[in-house]
Amino acid sequence: MNKLILILTLLSFNVFADNPPPAGAFRATLYGYEVALYVNEIFGSQYGVRAIYKSGDEWLYLDEPGFYESEIDTKEKADAKFRLLIDSINSEAYIKLNPISLEPEGGIDRIQWLLENNLSVIDNEIIVK
Repeated sequence: MNKLILILTLLSFNVFADNPPPAGAFRATLYGYEVALYVNEIFGSQYGVRAIYKSGDEWLYLDEPGFYESEIDTKEKADAKFRLLIDSINSEAYIKLNPISLEPEGGIDRIQWLLENNLSVIDNEIIVK
């Protein structure tokens, strides 16, 4: 009976909750959420780039694409794998964090939508995407 209570208690917690990121994590803002990325050992020689995001006071799981040490034994392999890992995280961020907004056809609403969704900054210059 005690085991059943323990299992039910563990299942009642938010399975998507995560620990705060470690000190060396890369941090950025995606779709208005604070996001952190860091290397996480899964088991043995398997690792993942864990992506978590902050919602309110809680850090939540976003994605953790994995890799094996044997897949990254050269600079070229490591760089290629890194790009794939980041692409996976970007895809998940778009799906889970991107607010769904309808694109207005015109008027003030269209200008506001373009300001919110169609600009970025590169080298201190505002760029239309």
